[in-house]
Amino acid sequence: MDSNGINMHDKLMQEWKILEKGLPDSVYVRVLKDNVVRAVIIGGGGFRHGLFFYDITLPPNYPMVPPEVHSCYDGTAFSLKDIETYYEWSRRTKINPLVETWDPNVSTILELLISIQLRLHAENPLVDVVKVGYKLINLAEPFERNESVFKNNCGLMMAILRDPPGHFEEFVAQHFHDRAESILTASKVYRIRCGDNRRYAERKEYQDSVFNVYTKLLKAFIKNGSSLDDFVGDINLDDDDSGYVDPYPSECTPLHYVTGCSIVSLILIFFFF
Repeated sequence: MDSNGINMHDKLMQEWKILEKGLPDSVYVRVLKDNVVRAVIIGGGGFRHGLFFYDITLPPNYPMVPPEVHSCYDGTAFSLKDIETYYEWSRRTKINPLVETWDPNVSTILELLISIQLRLHAENPLVDVVKVGYKLINLAEPFERNESVFKNNCGLMMAILRDPPGHFEEFVAQHFHDRAESILTASKVYRIRCGDNRRYAERKEYQDSVFNVYTKLLKAFIKNGSSLDDFVGDINLDDDDSGYVDPYPSECTPLHYVTGCSIVSLILIFFFF
């Protein structure tokens, strides 16, 4: 029993009951250890169909000290610095006073997961941040910036298909089997758009890389058991993918991406809309 009368075991039992009853449809969790929960969040908006895995570790003195969140893969399209700066700005201007400190008496893992889910359901990732006042350098137009997020999301999909997180192997396979056609259809929107003439050279390289991402996705989904004959067209499925173009041309790259297994303090990402 800690100084505030909160017993860790009792708190954990409360957390699991809250998770069982309150998880949104797009969030799934598995308990790995007594103090570790693995969660997967299905992205929406600009992250549609993506899978984002997080390990939530409860420290020995939990709940007096907040959990730590480990991003299990590269690909989350907001860095810790972006999130911290944006929400600190929101708090100071009182337009969106959403930064909360961890309260051991009332804060929950469910609220943490929902706060992350809200960012992964942004319709215009990164651009949404600018609309409320956080200035990003060298900002491209919304469609173009979301193309970069889309490609990054696709790269994450392929990484997860190749090496799904433990305890979620069947979930990952079924998820992409069911959504393969929708993902490939969405990618066509970015494949056919050429952009303005001022940046034709950059856009041409960029579109080539989108095509490569599409081809790799198609192969990965077929290997996963999806029947996608209508999407093959004149693509050579025997190609060894040589000459692959860097998926992030310099002018199209979101400024910061979270690195795999980066540790994020709950205090810095605990927010609500």
